[in-house]
Amino acid sequence: MNEAIVSANYHTMLSQDQKQSLIRSGYELLRQHKGYSQAKTTEKLETLGYRVSPSSFNKIIKGNRTGAETLSVLCIGMRNLLRRELCLQTDDGQTWQPTPNCTPTEVKTAADTSAADFVLHAEGRLSLAEKVKFISTARTRVIEFGTTLNTFTEYFMTRKPSEFKLPVQRLLERGVDFDCYLLDPHWSGTLMYFNDRSRSTEGGKAGTEKISNSLRKLRIISDDYAALDLPGRFRVFTYQHFPFNYFLVVDPDECAAAHLTVSNYLYGLKRADCPVLQFSRAARLVLFLRYLKALEGLMQDARPYDWDRLSS
Repeated sequence: MNEAIVSANYHTMLSQDQKQSLIRSGYELLRQHKGYSQAKTTEKLETLGYRVSPSSFNKIIKGNRTGAETLSVLCIGMRNLLRRELCLQTDDGQTWQPTPNCTPTEVKTAADTSAADFVLHAEGRLSLAEKVKFISTARTRVIEFGTTLNTFTEYFMTRKPSEFKLPVQRLLERGVDFDCYLLDPHWSGTLMYFNDRSRSTEGGKAGTEKISNSLRKLRIISDDYAALDLPGRFRVFTYQHFPFNYFLVVDPDECAAAHLTVSNYLYGLKRADCPVLQFSRAARLVLFLRYLKALEGLMQDARPYDWDRLSS
């Protein structure tokens, strides 16, 4: 269930007293039905992206005044939390009613997750089956961020459609956007990067040729999906930064559902042999946000690729 189902403008309809009443009644329902303490409730809210200190939350529960901004954040957060975990909603801020066609979903915090939510693939790249399983839960967006995307494009071209092309298509049919990022072959830094890599692994010019070949395949793939007129978009971007990591990210904007794999490029090793970390935002919040910040910096100046440049 997406946080967007609750309007961000909802808090403007309520007075400060109504907001405080909503938060207190919501917490009481969580305490009665789920046994949550105040600390547990604030952990759940933070996982959903609504951060508040335990002391501020305690003030509200006790009926003491707190900042208007804190009340607004918690008002929206509490509505989202109860809608997810108890399938309850409120229009007036006081009366909670069952949400139609709703299935309760527990919001997992870092304390709730087990070691299985943090996986080290020491031998390197995920298998194709593991990759498909990893992206299969996507609800809004998948990001494939690499250097040449050579292996990625080969999955479409050399494997049976049922192994990868169709699983990606099913995501697009659900309205999930699939965004691909690779180095800009026309950027001067690209050849510089591959020339340095050529001292141990790939040759300089061969690297840029791999990117161009991948772009030709990505154009075919993109056109095939575009012809189906699906709700989700398959998009291709190029960036102009020296790459340090490979990323595969699922639902980066969904606080509770976001998860990623990241591989730090190790000098002298093939990318397929670089160890891969796999974890969720809920399992490793600080680590997730640090890697996400790095990825957002790399993507910030990326541009949709101009297919007319392929022949140049």
